[in-house]
Amino acid sequence: MLASGAKRLYIAAVILLIVPIWCVRHLPTVDGPSHVYNAEIIRHIVRGDHCPLTQWFRLNRRPVPNWSGHLILALLLTIFPAAVAEKLLMTGIIALFMTGVWMYAGCDDERRHVYAFVAIPLAYNQLFQLGFYNYAIGVGLSLVTIAWWWRHRAQPTLKSIAITSLLLVACYFSHPLTTALTIASLLLLWLAQARLRRESALHLLMLLPVAPFLGWYAFSQPGDSSSLFTPMPFSIGWSYLNKTQLLLTFDPRQLIFGRVYFALFIVLFIVTFIRQSLKREASLFLALTLIYLVLYYALSSNANGGSFIHERLALAFMLAPLAWFTPRVPSRALIAAFLCVAVAEAGFLVKNYTHADHNITRLLASTRGLGARSTLVPLLGAYDARPGSALVPMMKAINYAAIDHELVNLDNYEAGTDYFPITFAPSMQPNVFQIENQAWTIDAARYAPEAEWVFTWKFGDETQLAKDELPRGYALIAANGNGRVYRSKVISP
Repeated sequence: MLASGAKRLYIAAVILLIVPIWCVRHLPTVDGPSHVYNAEIIRHIVRGDHCPLTQWFRLNRRPVPNWSGHLILALLLTIFPAAVAEKLLMTGIIALFMTGVWMYAGCDDERRHVYAFVAIPLAYNQLFQLGFYNYAIGVGLSLVTIAWWWRHRAQPTLKSIAITSLLLVACYFSHPLTTALTIASLLLLWLAQARLRRESALHLLMLLPVAPFLGWYAFSQPGDSSSLFTPMPFSIGWSYLNKTQLLLTFDPRQLIFGRVYFALFIVLFIVTFIRQSLKREASLFLALTLIYLVLYYALSSNANGGSFIHERLALAFMLAPLAWFTPRVPSRALIAAFLCVAVAEAGFLVKNYTHADHNITRLLASTRGLGARSTLVPLLGAYDARPGSALVPMMKAINYAAIDHELVNLDNYEAGTDYFPITFAPSMQPNVFQIENQAWTIDAARYAPEAEWVFTWKFGDETQLAKDELPRGYALIAANGNGRVYRSKVISP
């Protein structure tokens, strides 16, 4: 009875977590608007449209990761407006993550499903809220893949192996780090069981489809592989973990709850050591936890796969023991406590989402006067981030206006790298880093021949940019609140 009731309560908690997404018009992430914008570019390219977007950008034909979120968004954009498409993707990511946690926590013993409730606060973790949609999809797929393989480890069939293989490929096209960790986890779980090694070597077939992709990615990365391992000082790593800093998004007061949350984890570790034998198969998940902890301290913060490596491994470390914790706990009390957490988190998110959405709406309203189907350089003088917040929701929000006006945003950081599905055309290579990080000192006039529009936010009219730099190549068209719209004097209307 408790199992079926727990499942219904879990579904209710998932629905509750999704509510904040649909309470605002613009989702307050950092990179989210960039992903939606580039998915819109993919849609234009695939349709064969002749417009500035398809002149400036190309599909990246290399088998790079980071495709899953963009592909889903591109498909959704064929039916829904950008704001709705992004919300549907974000809803799906939350649902996938919570489904993966449920499957993973109970993969060895269904009584451990109760620990899926413990992961509720981690649904809106810092990485997800930063708009790392592809990585978030990869985390959910990783949990599903490990849980699926564990349940079918004793009697592998061609069907179970094929499904595992497809999940690993989907994981790769989400994020390379989640793929590498998933494969390493599966191999450890397989190698640690002598009976499986002798009788189920078929399991290794699951690696065949994904191996070429992961191998290509590993060998295509520039730099010295020795820099991959740069140990982190223990005190710094411990400070991040014991505050569960993954929970810090909008308000530094979240770290108070983070300390309580981490203390609960320590209690569960101690109780499990006391009540559960290490000889059980489930103890292999403890081994995974410890390996993730070692990698958390050993890997460089900017290892292959992007930045935030320590934060990503901290999340893996927090999720790994859910399938190991002892099932002998007061389940009703634990479920009740974390349902209260779900209610509190939903309320907290609605409040902060609403505040951030108000700021984003003000920025977008100040873009009145921008033309369409042309080129744009956005220059932001301030990001309006809250003190102590880990998020800067205004940073990429101009992409929503770029989508509405079909504008080429020259500050497209994804196209300026080789990690995403979109790249700049060979003849079009703007200095994205300068636009994004040196807005105060930028020589704006040099962009006049290629960027018809410049939008500035919170650059006072007395600044050098407004008084000297922009007038040399641009004319002020509109002033809306803190926003200014300029048009190139070089490009003919």
